[in-house]
Amino acid sequence: MLVSPDECLVVEDSETGVQAARQAGMNVLGFIKSRLFCAENEEKLLKAGAFQVFCEMKELPDIIHRLSSIEKNLG
Repeated sequence: MLVSPDECLVVEDSETGVQAARQAGMNVLGFIKSRLFCAENEEKLLKAGAFQVFCEMKELPDIIHRLSSIEKNLG
């Protein structure tokens, strides 16, 4: 796709997937499909390398907007 790994954003719901994306040099958001399991699984995804965890897909646009705003300010 002619995009460098560090320009990618992966949304992953498993520790293994987070680790694989990080090993490939990609940025990773951890996703937990249910708020019921969010607290108990958040730490696992963060330890695996996700830089942020979220529990509802409707949060994703705001997270991406915030990340792109940060990138613009740094760049």
